Amino acid sequence: MVIDIIQQRIQEKKISTTFLSEQTGISTYVIEKCLLKEKQLKGDELIKMANILQLTLEDFF
Repeated sequence: MVIDIIQQRIQEKKISTTFLSEQTGISTYVIEKCLLKEKQLKGDELIKMANILQLTLEDFF
């Protein structure tokens, strides 16, 4: 699942949700709920996070 890959990269790079929030403009609350799989991000929000985390399409396949 996409969020699992994002979560894994966050842990690998030791990036805080606050940093992601500042870089993407997505609230920390929304990011944390997403990582807990209680909320889904919109497509453009996922792309913003993937760009900050330096993920490519190949990382998802």
